[in-house]
Amino acid sequence: MWRRTTPTSGTVNAGVADPLGDLLLRHARSHGPFTLDDLVTRFELPRDRLEPLLHRLTATGRLVEG
Repeated sequence: MWRRTTPTSGTVNAGVADPLGDLLLRHARSHGPFTLDDLVTRFELPRDRLEPLLHRLTATGRLVEG
């Protein structure tokens, strides 16, 4: 299970460098904790596309797993 590590400041960025990562972080803000299967069902994307992204967001400290 993953959840967002810190609350957001409420600012809006002019551009998004990582659209899917941003989408998952926004999902985490309002739906955490969640499982990989929750994301697969919600966004209809394959596990092999979402799982590496979740691990990258976890490695950078933007999500926590457990």
